[in-house]
Amino acid sequence: VCEVPELYPVPAAMATRIAALAGHVVPRTCAAAPAWPPAAPSHPFAGFDSPTGLEYKSGTSPSVMGNMEPACQEIEGSMQLIHGALPAGLEGRFLRNGPNPSLEQWGNTRYHEFEGDGMIHSVHLQDGQATYANRFIQTKRKMLQQEKGRPLKQRELMTADGYLGTGNTNLVYHAKKLMALYEVD
Repeated sequence: VCEVPELYPVPAAMATRIAALAGHVVPRTCAAAPAWPPAAPSHPFAGFDSPTGLEYKSGTSPSVMGNMEPACQEIEGSMQLIHGALPAGLEGRFLRNGPNPSLEQWGNTRYHEFEGDGMIHSVHLQDGQATYANRFIQTKRKMLQQEKGRPLKQRELMTADGYLGTGNTNLVYHAKKLMALYEVD
């Protein structure tokens, strides 16, 4: 059993259950355990480096940098399994949505990720294979932005029909329809 640094007192029975669970989830020897306490990163803002090699324009909001860099293109393709195998009989789709600006936001200091256009990401599992696809959600807001060729100004978001949301917050399946929601919907 590996020694775990005691961050706070844990009852012995709970500690035994946690150790047993951890052994099933992440089996490893003490030699493979990370050093404790972990060393501080040498570059604390390494998360802002572009995962795609993009050089950010001056003034680009952190909301679109590093791990938050948006997926700007709709794509689909096979996924490669890096480790292990998919369980036999596991089939279905995993869907999630999130903000991805459909118009360029590089250099826009006022952009915030909550304003990104909704994009659905899908992983389809079938016959031991996985495929990925993503698509922008075709909201009234996105279509109006595409017509104008620019992000909408705040005053343009409220119309006679209500607030023009992005559909980037959550997905709900109801009455045989998949609906993309925004915080104000």
